[in-house]
Amino acid sequence: MHISNIAEGVSEVKSDSITYADTKNGNDLVSNPIPGVLESTGVIEDELTVRYYGTTPPNYICFGTSDKETCVNDTDKYMYRIIGIDKSGRFKLIKKEALNATYKWHNISSSDIKWPESDLYKGLNGISGGKYNDLFIGDIDYITSGWIGKIADVYWKYGDFFELDATPIKILKTEQSSSLKIFSKIGLIYLTDYYYSYTKTGLDCNSVTAGDSKCKTSWINLNINDVIPPNKLQEWSITRYGLNNGSRYYAAWNISSVGLCNRGNIVNMNSVRPVFYLILSIEISGSGTQTDPYIIVN
Repeated sequence: MHISNIAEGVSEVKSDSITYADTKNGNDLVSNPIPGVLESTGVIEDELTVRYYGTTPPNYICFGTSDKETCVNDTDKYMYRIIGIDKSGRFKLIKKEALNATYKWHNISSSDIKWPESDLYKGLNGISGGKYNDLFIGDIDYITSGWIGKIADVYWKYGDFFELDATPIKILKTEQSSSLKIFSKIGLIYLTDYYYSYTKTGLDCNSVTAGDSKCKTSWINLNINDVIPPNKLQEWSITRYGLNNGSRYYAAWNISSVGLCNRGNIVNMNSVRPVFYLILSIEISGSGTQTDPYIIVN
């Protein structure tokens, strides 16, 4: 990657490696974005002020440990990537690798189950009464002592999206205009996050059903981040499809390793990567590369 205009605070550039000279927080990164790496989509409805896009942006961050060596040596537990920064200055993170097993969105597909009632929502957020217990919150392998307080409670929107082959900007506006929302810590990736991870306009990925989409080479695609066994090729998103053919409920769109976005029956077993926002007061240090990830310093 060639960066012609280096943001203030960047002390060294080596290929794709960006080294920050001093401690950064969300507002610093918003005011000093690295051109071509961290920029706005330009869509006013976007929940995020800036997003990382491309194939290898420096957006690696550790969560669950403040020791860089521990994080780098155990990426399954501790390595995440920053999707972007919201309008309050909070970092939005996604787990670099999928959870170790695959999961159903919900155990029964014969009724209209929305995200807050789903087994997956309950399992990820440590809420009892579902099929899964302590998938993420409540699992000390991922949320170590003292770290739950670093995850912000935010509103997650979960309205339905029925249209095939919609443009990324329409998907973004539809997702973010939904009046259905739940205040919680853990969610999943939006389709918007997927499309806008390749370019800041998402326009190279403008067909939802394009299996040969260029988006498969974006940094957020699970195939880029993980060695995927055959049973983990599909990843759940939070974006719901809803009723299909009058009898089965397709809870969410899923994303495959070849870039295909499609409807998935809620009882299918797919990969899961928790997504969450850090609290506003978080500060980080580091360069954001995989070998020198951002470390949370407070």
